[in-house]
This record gives sequence, C-alpha cells and structure tokens, in this order.
Amino acid sequence: MKIIAIVVGIFVFIGILPFIIGIFIPSQRIYTKQFIFNSPVEKVWSIVTDLKGQERWRNDVKEIKVISKENSKEVWIEVPRSGPSIKFRTVEKIENKQWTIEIIDNPSFTGKWVGTFDAVDENSTKVVFTETPLVNNPYMRTLSLLFVDMNKTMELYLTNLANELGETYVQSE
Repeated sequence: MKIIAIVVGIFVFIGILPFIIGIFIPSQRIYTKQFIFNSPVEKVWSIVTDLKGQERWRNDVKEIKVISKENSKEVWIEVPRSGPSIKFRTVEKIENKQWTIEIIDNPSFTGKWVGTFDAVDENSTKVVFTETPLVNNPYMRTLSLLFVDMNKTMELYLTNLANELGETYVQSE
C-alpha cells in the first residue's frame, strides 16, 4: 500500500510540476528577427503578403486556407506540415511598410506578428519580424517553453523567404 501511495504521489507531482513552473514563466514573450535582403521592398512585400503563394516557398507549411478577404483584412488558416492548424487575421496592412496579424480562435494561445519593411535603397529591404505569443495557461506555458522554439521557427521563415528571393539568409547570433 505504501508503494502505491508513493507511485501515485510521484505521478501527481509530475502532473502538477509543469503547472507550478508555468506560474513563474511570463505569459507573454517577445521574439524579434531582422535581416536586409538584396531585393526591392515591393518584391519582398509581395512575396510575404501573398498568402496562397506561401504554400510554394515555405517548407513548413502544407496549406493556406483563405477564409475571407475584405478590405485587406484577410482571415486564413495555416496548416503546417506537422502540428495543429492556426487561424490568423490581418489587423493592419500598410503597403510596403507594415503587416500586423493576430492568432485567433485558439484555446491554447494567442498572439501577434508584426512585419515591418523598410527600403534601404531601391534594391535592398530591411525586414523586422516580431512575434509576441501570449499563453495564459501556466501548464501550456511550460510546455511551449520546452517544445516550441520560436527563434528556430523565425529563422526557418527567413531562410525560406531568402530562398524564394534567390538569396541566402545568414542566421543572427
């Protein structure tokens, strides 16, 4: 009987531990990556904001399902090659300057992605991509910290974008 109590206690502790750890993890984190592409801002903007075109150049995406598009306020579902689908909505779109999107209808997390596009000159574009995920559930915070590498995800996005532009992305330190 004592062994059963110890085993049950261990399982309860293991189940509760991620929740306790998650209480001390911030619910919102910010990740930012930037890069200068040797392509005009119009070209970079066009590729990034072409939702269906992302199926072609993003090797982590299986499908993009555009649900609606009203006045540049798209709503779509991104189906990754692995993992759950995520539903997005455009919040703001300033042509060749800024695109802000948000995650919607997700019980585990929400968040925003902001891409800024600055013409360095007529053939170069500086992009700054900022992701701000918000995970309210302490248990999910621990799991996301352990199993979701946002820096790696953003590096992959920039690598795929560079490949589509015929360029090479050099990862930042």
